[in-house]
Amino acid sequence: MIRMASWDRTWRDVDGVRVEGCWRHAFIRNGGRYFFTDLKIYADGMVDCWGLVPFEEFAHKVRSGWVATEFEDGADASAHGVAGWTMTSPRGWVEADDLIAEVADDIERLNDRPTSEDRCLAAAETFVDEPTERNRTALRAAYDAVPEHLRIFLGDMDNRDIPLLTLMTPEGESLYGGDADPVTAEDRAWAREYVQENRRARSPEVRRRWDDPERPPGERRTVMFGNADELQWLSPASPHPVDIEGLTYPTAMHAYWARSTIDADLATRIREAGRVHDAQRLAEDAPRREDWSAVRPAVMADLLRAKFAQHPELADRLLETGDAVLICFTGVGTRYWERYGEHGHNWIGRLLEVVRAEIALTRTQARG
Repeated sequence: MIRMASWDRTWRDVDGVRVEGCWRHAFIRNGGRYFFTDLKIYADGMVDCWGLVPFEEFAHKVRSGWVATEFEDGADASAHGVAGWTMTSPRGWVEADDLIAEVADDIERLNDRPTSEDRCLAAAETFVDEPTERNRTALRAAYDAVPEHLRIFLGDMDNRDIPLLTLMTPEGESLYGGDADPVTAEDRAWAREYVQENRRARSPEVRRRWDDPERPPGERRTVMFGNADELQWLSPASPHPVDIEGLTYPTAMHAYWARSTIDADLATRIREAGRVHDAQRLAEDAPRREDWSAVRPAVMADLLRAKFAQHPELADRLLETGDAVLICFTGVGTRYWERYGEHGHNWIGRLLEVVRAEIALTRTQARG
């Protein structure tokens, strides 16, 4: 019974303190038009819906239609910088009260407090332990409190919420009403066993076998680096030569751009370029390897491994960053390799964290 919906993280700074958040897609209705945007929810109960407001005001904005859950046929809609369109027979998948309840759950989850889903599963376990009418009623109330579009995540992909519905339905009555087959004693026994097995799977003893022991991202130190600061040695553009297949490159970035092209003469000119900027300019219009989009993260990873292997003093400094989140920001790169505020994939930083872990593991193994 693990929710399998995505839950993307974000954050904002409040008086120097980072407040964790998450986001989901939503439509804002303004001036009769619908605008596709990101709804950002924060642990302190603030919600950004084209303006940062407390949760109670957000709920009012949903019920008033500012955050749209219903859509008018023929209305104009747009996604900034992507496309615009006219809605034809539109249908919202989430009702207003369910969206409000979902955001309330997100705030609880950000604060490591039980959500409506957690409370429903706990009520199911209580009913299995003590199958009284009072506990059945409590289970029904907890189930109804879960946003309707999220109830399918109360079970696995195959069973969804059927075990809970089976528990709530008296023997001999139909699970869905109407002419559907009645619930049997065997059905209810299966549902009880399902809940009990789920409880075992969620027990602290079992979870400890699977949980990552690292601290949550919000509690980890963040190290931001660029090409012109005291931490520029982290960057693949730092002036630390690397030897690759018998050739010496001024920086890992020179090697990266040289490996991007199928033109051998141009690759040599890139390697001999005086500055990283010059190497990049040479590579801009170079004929690329056909597989470049697919292999470039692996190429960069290999070059970073070579850089830190060939410069042990840098490997020592990299290990000193501990488990810090490494964020590459130069202001002139691409969102693929770097992060700008809340945007960008930060592949340089992420690959450096992998290389750091590999160095730590190698040194631990060497010590026996």
